[in-house]
Amino acid sequence: MNGSERQKRHREKLILEGKCVVCKQPNFDNAGKNRCGSCTSGKARSDNQSRRHSKTIQNLCNLCGKNPPNPDKLRCEECCVKQREWYKNSDYRERNRVLDKQRRKERRIKVIKHYGSECACCGEKELYFLSIDHVNEDGAKHRAEIMGSAAKGRRIGSTIFYRWLERNNFPDGFQVLCHNCNMGKHMNGGICPHKDGIGQRFVYRVLDPINRVLIGDEYNSQSDIPEQIRGRFDELIDTTECEIVRMSQSCDLSDDQ
Repeated sequence: MNGSERQKRHREKLILEGKCVVCKQPNFDNAGKNRCGSCTSGKARSDNQSRRHSKTIQNLCNLCGKNPPNPDKLRCEECCVKQREWYKNSDYRERNRVLDKQRRKERRIKVIKHYGSECACCGEKELYFLSIDHVNEDGAKHRAEIMGSAAKGRRIGSTIFYRWLERNNFPDGFQVLCHNCNMGKHMNGGICPHKDGIGQRFVYRVLDPINRVLIGDEYNSQSDIPEQIRGRFDELIDTTECEIVRMSQSCDLSDDQ
């Protein structure tokens, strides 16, 4: 049994015992996860992290602990070469890419579901159209605070932002908006064009291309259109032009206060 298999079995044993896989303490404060709350938030060091840290403060390579590290690095040249060769010849990169993509997708779904699962302005429910909006229009400032000195002029992406929301227990001050409403709110000075002026919103109706009549009622978003009407729309779209018409509708903004 090699080291990787031993580590895997040890990890599985800790999970079965209900212990954190990092600090190995009972995991009672973060049910459903493999790490306790302290380790999830990055406040605790694992055994490996502690060993690497002790080598670093002694100005030694944090992997072999024998040679001084390269300038601006934590490892010596010999270990850096070995690491590059291993990375080049292994399938780690591809496996990690697939797993990381799945983790990002699951985290995004979790965050959006927590904040309502639909656009707070137009009611859009299609997940791929939704995003998280800073209610107070202070997104740029907040993203800079998250990155801190590590930003170095880089632009923070949604992955780091969603992870911050999850680790901070989904704080207030955020809402779900579709990408249209989010951009419209930003370009229109903090007010979505749907609610600008007299409070104009948009509704959707399906237009029958044969009889040129509107089918069904008014809907807040395309995803709200019932299946029987949507099915008819799908049949027509292959033979002739069929339209989903967006119509303006006045509303009373006092209902939103």
